[in-house]
Amino acid sequence: MRLLRTTDRIRLRRAAAAGLLTAAGAAALLGVTATAAAAAPAQPAAPVVPMTPLSQSGEYQVVQVADQNDLLNSDKAIVIGGGDVRATSVDGQTFHYYRVVDGARSPLVASAPVCLPTGACHIVLSDNQSPVV
Repeated sequence: MRLLRTTDRIRLRRAAAAGLLTAAGAAALLGVTATAAAAAPAQPAAPVVPMTPLSQSGEYQVVQVADQNDLLNSDKAIVIGGGDVRATSVDGQTFHYYRVVDGARSPLVASAPVCLPTGACHIVLSDNQSPVV
């Protein structure tokens, strides 16, 4: 019996989290994301998730996961809390995500991309939570 490599363990955790969209599932997915981010070096690249350009220059509507089929088979964003999520970019490589609430922008934090064994890759967007003291 061989020992599991770190990448194998990450894949197993991702596969276990793939079907979960409950609060517990989102928490598990965030835990996997943290593990994957620590294991993989950061690399600048185009966004993983598709976005629809809006009429304003450099602003995009983020396409979100709607159902299990989206989760398993397409590259989209998992947004904790839902809502109207948009992104801005100056160079087309670096994106800043935010939620529009009553006309005001509320910043969101994006995880490193999480790729499932099915080939679909996602980012998790969540509110910028302050640490508990």
